[in-house]
Order: sequence, then structure tokens, then C-alpha cells
Amino acid sequence: MSTPLEAKKNFLTDTPLEDYSYFRGLVCSLKYLTLMHPNLSYSVNYVSQSMHVPNITHLKLVTCIMRYVKRTFKIGLHFTANTSLNL
Repeated sequence: MSTPLEAKKNFLTDTPLEDYSYFRGLVCSLKYLTLMHPNLSYSVNYVSQSMHVPNITHLKLVTCIMRYVKRTFKIGLHFTANTSLNL
């Protein structure tokens, strides 16, 4: 399965967003998801580096990551409350 973001691409040449709060909320939610989906770590780390001045392309990247999460929802680490920790 491929990753949600292409490595080493420059997305800095777009107009900045007017309201950062929506973008920041999505990125914070994605940071939480990296606990269950370690394959998202690179992509979420990349977009979180632009939280101080996000642009339209960064928002498109976040929506791309969210689509990837929607497609791969059943794949990941699953923790249940009744799991024994014996080795």
C-alpha cells in the first residue's frame, strides 16, 4: 500500500490561508492518529511543520491524508481494553 504523501516535494509557493484554526485542528487530529497508524508519521510531520503559515496546498495535502485514512481505516494497530500484557 502506498503512503499518502510524496517524499521531498516543495509546497511553499502558494497563497497563505486566512484562517489557520481549521488547518491546525485537522493536523492535531492527525497527530493523534499516528499512534494507531504509524505509516502516517512522515506525512503528518511534514504538514505539521507548516502550522505557523499554512497555505492552500498544505490544506490540500491534509485532505489527501484524510482520504488515505478513510480508505485504510481498518488497517492499523488495534488496542482493546481486555488485552493481556503477558509475554
